[in-house]
Amino acid sequence: ENEVKTVFENEIYSSKSFSVLENSFKELYDLWRLGNFAEKIYCKSVMYQIYYQVVRSSLNAYVTKANRQKIEQIIEFISQNLENSELSVATLSEMCGSSEVHFRRLFNQIYHISPIKFISNLRIKKAKELLTTTPMKIWEISKICGFENQYDFAKKFKADTHLTPTEYRTQYYMK
Repeated sequence: ENEVKTVFENEIYSSKSFSVLENSFKELYDLWRLGNFAEKIYCKSVMYQIYYQVVRSSLNAYVTKANRQKIEQIIEFISQNLENSELSVATLSEMCGSSEVHFRRLFNQIYHISPIKFISNLRIKKAKELLTTTPMKIWEISKICGFENQYDFAKKFKADTHLTPTEYRTQYYMK
């Protein structure tokens, strides 16, 4: 009991991760109560999901405050310079004062995603917003969102949303 208490004393849980754990435990309890063999096997799966959440949270707890602040500054820089198609891990790691490998590892440890995928996700999110709220041309949106050209934009947009930018706009445009 003391060991468990010590381990969890040092953990940092956001309200989101705590609610995920809470829901997993509720699901686990309901499954166990049903008692048949299939539900008990599924209980093991839910336990592994809980274990994953705990491990993921504990990895995040070992990032120093200084490193966390560096990465938060990088996130702010990325948000303000999203239209810059030259954003690269090399540039960002240099700004952070670390090697590319260390920067990638640190970024992934905090956000659980690679820096390149994070930038891509932000660009696609911004593109979706512009496609649904403005009548801007697609090439203008691709430029604002930092894509090399509208063809690269369309390819990446379709890979992410399974729709072309035009199809997405037709389906979701708010007039």
